[in-house]
Amino acid sequence: MKYRVEKKYICNAKELAIIQSRLKILMKSDPNVNIAKEYTVKSVYFDDYQNSGFYDNQSGINARSKYRIRTYNNDLSTIKLEVKSKLNTYTNKISCPLSLIQAKQAILNHNLPNISDMSPAYSKTYLKMKIDLLKPVVTVEYVREPYVYKEGNVRITLDKNITASSCTKDFFTNSNNRIPLLPSGSFVLEVKYDGFLPTHIYNALNLKNMDQTAFSKYYLSRLMLKNTFFKTI
Repeated sequence: MKYRVEKKYICNAKELAIIQSRLKILMKSDPNVNIAKEYTVKSVYFDDYQNSGFYDNQSGINARSKYRIRTYNNDLSTIKLEVKSKLNTYTNKISCPLSLIQAKQAILNHNLPNISDMSPAYSKTYLKMKIDLLKPVVTVEYVREPYVYKEGNVRITLDKNITASSCTKDFFTNSNNRIPLLPSGSFVLEVKYDGFLPTHIYNALNLKNMDQTAFSKYYLSRLMLKNTFFKTI
């Protein structure tokens, strides 16, 4: 599999404003953004009957995978199934489209239909559901401001208003029953690239003065919601 470098940082409002002003000059906005140059991401994360995804993250296991169903701007006409694999600071993501019926079966019934033409992401998730009883465990929603740069296949994202809910059924509705994962004024900067990160972008981000973090929206959301939902911890 082809892996990309992925690094994450927590920044404050002042750092965010500086980074935004620099990226707007050096990089292009992702073509899928709205007029505000951002979009809303909503994901349902899955875990197996042993909560392996949670405990692997907690233990710092270098090689692990996450399973999720995702939409953008709450558009249920375009739904993605994604399997994201991590190896240290390197990541690989495979995905495929899902119909609304397939997404509802996965989230509401913990099952994917057996179809003849399965993509790698679909077949891997299908088998995980059958063998390890993979099921939806948490919904995470946030606003993302994405930038792209051709050389090095660089993608920089700024995530804000990150919230989570233990009610995975609200993936299909606009629910306000979510808790914030970060204190007010804190944001997540993600830096992703293939072979290299151009020096001028590295300098613009001022990464040498920022602390890298292993921040995981999935792990933190389950940790914060454990008293109301995750009873096995």
